[in-house]
Amino acid sequence: EAMAEAGTPFEEAIHNGRPIVMEFYRPSCEQCREMSRALYPLEQRAQGEGVNWVMLNTDDPRWAPVWQYYGVDELPHFEFLDGAHAEMARGYGLLDPAAVEREVAALRTAPAL
Repeated sequence: EAMAEAGTPFEEAIHNGRPIVMEFYRPSCEQCREMSRALYPLEQRAQGEGVNWVMLNTDDPRWAPVWQYYGVDELPHFEFLDGAHAEMARGYGLLDPAAVEREVAALRTAPAL
């Protein structure tokens, strides 16, 4: 939950023109908790380098249209979007943190909105 609270609010992220990592999770999901622990340092670094990191709890009905739009059917689920919200990559399940870090690096070099 600390990671979700430290993330960029969704409404801010979709309007500020910066790239976005969207992480869909459920608090009761063990894989989600494991990935959150592994990625927390990367989230902090990415946000400091101009990448929004948005945590969306799939148990929260506010986010149903968003997770349905991205076809989230496995958790955790990650969407890597450039500043214009074009999908650059996606991943789900237990991911190698180094692979996530490479995707975040690609977002930082993507053209801004």
